[in-house]
Amino acid sequence: MAPSPATADNSIIDAWTSVLLILGVATILGVNAVLLHATNRRANGRFVRPLLRIATGRPRARSASLTTELPLAGAVENNSTAMTSPMPPPATRADSEVWQAARTWVNWDPNEWTRAIVQGWIENGDLDSARRGLMGKRLAFGTSGLRGVMGPGFCRINDLVVIQTSQGLCRYLEKEGGEEFKSRGVVIGRDHRQQGGLSSAGFANLAASVFISRGFRVFLMDGTVATPLVAFGVSQTKACAGVMVTASHNPKKDNGYKVYWGNGSQIIPPHDAGIAASIARNLEPWQLYDPESAIAGPLCSDPTEHIVEEYFRGIAKGLCRRPEANARSGLEVVYSAMHGVGDSWAQRAFSCFSLPPYVSVRCQSEPDPEFPTVAFPNPEEQGALKEAMLLAEERGIDGAFNSFVCAKLWQARQESAHLLAVNSTGDLSRERLRTWSL
Repeated sequence: MAPSPATADNSIIDAWTSVLLILGVATILGVNAVLLHATNRRANGRFVRPLLRIATGRPRARSASLTTELPLAGAVENNSTAMTSPMPPPATRADSEVWQAARTWVNWDPNEWTRAIVQGWIENGDLDSARRGLMGKRLAFGTSGLRGVMGPGFCRINDLVVIQTSQGLCRYLEKEGGEEFKSRGVVIGRDHRQQGGLSSAGFANLAASVFISRGFRVFLMDGTVATPLVAFGVSQTKACAGVMVTASHNPKKDNGYKVYWGNGSQIIPPHDAGIAASIARNLEPWQLYDPESAIAGPLCSDPTEHIVEEYFRGIAKGLCRRPEANARSGLEVVYSAMHGVGDSWAQRAFSCFSLPPYVSVRCQSEPDPEFPTVAFPNPEEQGALKEAMLLAEERGIDGAFNSFVCAKLWQARQESAHLLAVNSTGDLSRERLRTWSL
């Protein structure tokens, strides 16, 4: 017997409730989704008309919160290693400070690529490049951690800045929790970004080696992971902190260093200021780090399988309330990972909720640090969802959405769209969904 219109209506509402629950859970933990528009092609009524804009917080600025400015590392004396290349004659005291900063950089930086660039500035007497890279405001640590362009210099993100940041965080955790925090450990994950000789993988491994050097356990997640898995992993392993190496939806040249406290939440004051001050006191590398040896040692383990299984078991058990209704909903939707790491995780989330498989934008489904089809992978940006919308139109599908590693907004694309707030539990009941339908 064919389902009545009322039954069909309820099924599609149940299905979209599940989709919104999936996206709501991700939002709480730091993932972003963009819901463009959705229509029940089987039911008589249109319950979600183009389009909804669902805001879960203020739009993220391109850079992390810059709450504390650290001193320039170039001002720190370092007499342990002598420069082997000739120094250009300084014209002024200010010029002398620039070349001193360059000398410090070459002595401290373990990365051949960035070290060679700064060495080139020295050998060529390129004062302007040296001043821009080494004497501007260094990346400051705030509640969003660090975020900036990958490249040489204290105002960018690179191996040396990651070492300095990890050393400062390490000392702060020692002060706050001592041996207890060391035994609880730190969860570390990363995305797929890469620029020149710098990469998220390298940053994550360096951070791990810093913590291991001070006797911390390290839970280093294997491969690329979605940001919520690090936040969840901190709570699951009872770690004292977590680090996620990602620049979220920023352009391809950017990267970042996000920090979570032992409750699995992003750090808040006064921890941000305390960590920033600790970084300023620990700028010189403690040792020449060997990430490969450190990761192979007894203090490092891979918790990925356990964390992933518990995460999806938890959302299936706690949030999937009507799997049978989801399965018969006939929901059709297009999804794009925008060259991020989300496709495999989104597939599994849909499966946990017994939703029909979505149609993936294949040219954007694999992680690609070049982001070849979208210059700025932020769903708020004009044209960022072009491929998803073209595929939806081609297939005659009325719904399209996107997720990227850790963005914040569900974005509408029509001026007539209304705002819809997702509450802190990510719960959208059938009654509320009906009320808020446009």
